[in-house]
Amino acid sequence: MNDHSIEEAGERKDGWSSGDRSTAGEPESGSKLRRRLRALGVWGFLFFLVKGLLWLAIPAAIAAWRWLSG
Repeated sequence: MNDHSIEEAGERKDGWSSGDRSTAGEPESGSKLRRRLRALGVWGFLFFLVKGLLWLAIPAAIAAWRWLSG
């Protein structure tokens, strides 16, 4: 077998599946992993967004409080 016949069968040379061999009713494990990574990325983005906003809001609140009180 040459490299082309392996790729046509759905297996690449490096061992990763090309995704053509999934069954109709069963989700592929790669897509499940992708969904989890995407969800993790969304939660990570939201975490750092809130963290960054707090880094800006807390010093601004302290400065405003000091300015208004004195």
